[in-house]
Amino acid sequence: MEITLKQYDTIEDLVCPFFQIKRREIAFGTLPGCDTDGNRTEFPIRQIVDVIKKTGIWGYTDDIGCIHYWHDNASFHSILEFFAHEIAHHTGTPDEDTIAEEMRADEYAKVAVTAYAFAVSLHENRV
Repeated sequence: MEITLKQYDTIEDLVCPFFQIKRREIAFGTLPGCDTDGNRTEFPIRQIVDVIKKTGIWGYTDDIGCIHYWHDNASFHSILEFFAHEIAHHTGTPDEDTIAEEMRADEYAKVAVTAYAFAVSLHENRV
């Protein structure tokens, strides 16, 4: 599968299609989730968006191989880790459990970041 990229100008432009919400819902809407104790709760969308903004890069991959993303002053490391994570969703056999799939993609990203660091180190230390 060919992977393509689609960049969004603002995080708000990206979260609306991801959460399937209207832009006006960002200011006062909520989304269901679980707190740190595993209890179901509602989270203000504005709070979710503000946390995402602090990461500097965020996005998702769709079923046809397009990575939808937004970034703002993200570090090189964060960008590399983000794209490796999203590419992982299109490699191997994705886990049917959402949380397990995210953990699988996180592991893939760690491998990619480590491999990149080793390659740079080896390349810079060539005789």
